[in-house]
Amino acid sequence: MGTLRTSVTAPMALAAARPGGRRFLWVAATLWFYFLGQVAVRTDLAVAALLTLAIAFGLLSILAAGGLQSAWGLLNAVLLTKFLLLAVLLKIVLRQPADTNLRAPVTTSWVMVLGFLGLWGATVLFRHLPRPKLPLLAGDAPPGTYPMFSLVLVVFCLGGYCLEARADSVAWGLQTGGVLGVARSLAAFRAFVLVPVMFQVWRSGSRWFLLHPLTVVVLLSELGLGLFSTGKLEIMEPLMYFCLVAVLRLGWRDKRIWTMGAAIVLLYGLLVYPYSQYIRDYGGREGGASSRLAAVKGTVAGMLADTNFRAVISSYSEPLTDRYWGVSGLAPFARFAMIGEGDRLIAATEQTQSYTGWETITWELKMLVPRVLYPQKPVVGPGAYLAHIAGDSPPEDDTTQWAYGPFAIFYSAFGLVGVGLGSVIGFAAYYAWSALFFGNPRPVAAPVPAALWFVCIFGLNQHTLAESGVTGSLWRCPLLMAAMYLFARKAAQWFPKASR
Repeated sequence: MGTLRTSVTAPMALAAARPGGRRFLWVAATLWFYFLGQVAVRTDLAVAALLTLAIAFGLLSILAAGGLQSAWGLLNAVLLTKFLLLAVLLKIVLRQPADTNLRAPVTTSWVMVLGFLGLWGATVLFRHLPRPKLPLLAGDAPPGTYPMFSLVLVVFCLGGYCLEARADSVAWGLQTGGVLGVARSLAAFRAFVLVPVMFQVWRSGSRWFLLHPLTVVVLLSELGLGLFSTGKLEIMEPLMYFCLVAVLRLGWRDKRIWTMGAAIVLLYGLLVYPYSQYIRDYGGREGGASSRLAAVKGTVAGMLADTNFRAVISSYSEPLTDRYWGVSGLAPFARFAMIGEGDRLIAATEQTQSYTGWETITWELKMLVPRVLYPQKPVVGPGAYLAHIAGDSPPEDDTTQWAYGPFAIFYSAFGLVGVGLGSVIGFAAYYAWSALFFGNPRPVAAPVPAALWFVCIFGLNQHTLAESGVTGSLWRCPLLMAAMYLFARKAAQWFPKASR
């Protein structure tokens, strides 16, 4: 009996003693929890096994990238969290089978398995691809770089934001190609201006790191622009960047970080989400700038001062049809259950056999080509086209962009084979492209470019990469960011006094 006990416990003890052995034990414990939890709530055994396998491949992809201390490992963790980790966890907590509210549970589960297997393969391939010894944005930031970079971001990104707002006010639609497409890409960096500002305050050694007047002014300005834009992402992004830099400076164990995180989650669920859902239909996205501003002011004032008005807005949310959890209180966090979003497109594609082939895969790649070279290129993303297949959008709506995630998009193109191959090639290629500019930045606890680019990679990719995929405008982001930073670094040398 003693020999048997030793033979069972010795490998576990050996695994824990080896480098990385503790990680192995954590992964094994996590997988057992998710599998047994799904079985306990009566999930179909095949679905439970497939989803657990998908989670296993997702965890392996994080470890293969270097863990959460690597920007690419953190992105893999975001993908896994948004698709499966939180979604299945809440299903277990709510005592609901994980396959309820899925239209094609087995097929969708296979898509998750092949998608995260492909992500793991892509990460391993990416680590073995040749890379430049010195990335384009490597090196220290000379004095004055951060203030000048902030100024460049304000000029170009605010200009892009103004052009985007003008396009929305005259109903040009969600155009993402051409000059307007570049303007939208620049506008997506708008909230990032807060990061170099905080890095400069950090570098100056100010004791008032979080409450420095410059930080507070920029943060409030970005929140104001976010409210005017009416988008949930645009409102929350400045707070996300604020917390990310604070974590780098203070460490994730600091009580202030957890307090801010809890407050931001409550703010989003109780105020930002209902505000965004309400204002888009009541003047926030119609008419000129003055009328939209009046609608925003009236709504914000009512939410702050009128209890009845606040109750009306809190009850105003989009219909909860086909939500993965089926709980009204969790509607604001539906994008953390992307398995349910992608399932609609997967099920519709499987039922109608309406595979799109290369059309949707190359759709956004065509949009990256200058119009001079390709005059007939599309100007609107494929989200509306895919929404017609999934049944989420009426036939006359050719502009509203729906998010299904990269795995569902690959499936709608070439089926299960497309998911596996597309994930490997797509993620490996995009990570390698980004690494040409940023390298492999780490979350260094210092105001240096490596930490700046760690925040940048996470902030610019955490939303679009998980919801749209790797074949679109994301490829334009590293190039535009590099151009603005290199210009700012050079300008800081031209105007040394003005940039300090």
